[in-house]
Amino acid sequence: MTSNKSNRLLMVLAAFFLAVAAFGFATEGFSKEGSSQKEAAPYVANFSYTPDSRKAPGSGGATVTVGGPVYASPTNIVQVADWRTSPQFARLTEALKGDLPEMLVARGFGVRGPFDSYDLIPYPEKKQIDFYLTPVLEISATWKDTAVKAESSGSSGKVYHGTGTIAVNGTLTIKLQEIMTRELMWTKSVPFEYSFPYDVRFPYYETGSRPFDMGLVMDDLAKGLEQQYPKAMGTLSGLLDPEEIRVVKRQAQELKGKKGY
Repeated sequence: MTSNKSNRLLMVLAAFFLAVAAFGFATEGFSKEGSSQKEAAPYVANFSYTPDSRKAPGSGGATVTVGGPVYASPTNIVQVADWRTSPQFARLTEALKGDLPEMLVARGFGVRGPFDSYDLIPYPEKKQIDFYLTPVLEISATWKDTAVKAESSGSSGKVYHGTGTIAVNGTLTIKLQEIMTRELMWTKSVPFEYSFPYDVRFPYYETGSRPFDMGLVMDDLAKGLEQQYPKAMGTLSGLLDPEEIRVVKRQAQELKGKKGY
């Protein structure tokens, strides 16, 4: 009797360990060439900008509040829109909302806020503000020298092996609207571009298309923008010329008067 119980216990334990091993095997992912095939933690990019010079406070002659960033992606570029919600870009919004006011102050402009949205700016505050600034970031990508082939895999039978280069183009734009009328008064855009190679494996499908998982290259996409970010911000800072903005402010005041504000 004792022997039978021992045998049953051994069989249960064996089944348990087989199930654990099977679960671990089933959850193996696809990743970059040379990796362990298990999904690695995403690279969370650190977007950082520090103004290289500062003007006297108030010398800019205008007061600005910064709105939340707008992220755009051309509709004809497949899957690139995924970057907007990817963990690799989790710090981007916070960076823009912090760095743009710092840039404005460094250029001598007054800054009010922050406010969670335009609708939450109190009227007395609006009377103290000249412009509502909105940052717009757009990214598009094209694939170059692509090659995809099916190959055997010991873990899942077959996988696709994809190689090539991804070329990224984008613009960082700032728009100034007259605070009361929301009329667009001034806009500047800074283009940027970079590229990176990829060498990845992703699931094989017997029929149908071969979907490319952007998650496999999102780390490199984020690292590239991380490098471009301070350069683009520095260029925008140079374009925020106080003399030009004072002219735009006079035009905004004339418009506001015509609108009855």
